[in-house]
Amino acid sequence: MTDKTDIPVNTTHYYGACPECACTDGYMNVSQTHWFVCDRHMTRWSPGFNLFSDWRNETEADWRSNAEKLDQYCEVEPLPMVEAAEETE
Repeated sequence: MTDKTDIPVNTTHYYGACPECACTDGYMNVSQTHWFVCDRHMTRWSPGFNLFSDWRNETEADWRSNAEKLDQYCEVEPLPMVEAAEETE
């Protein structure tokens, strides 16, 4: 039987969290596509594109650099955010 305390739960991050630790180290852009990452577990997931406007202030060199880092990360299905009340049920 799995101890319920060993299963990570995401109650904080609206755009998902690392399935290993329920955390995120923020996001980076490759053009209009946003990628959230967990540096500890080298995971990445994308909630979509053009959700945040900061990509417009970046250059193609920024996107190439971000893409090179993201290539080293494994794409995962993120933990969805749950309400704190749902966590205890």
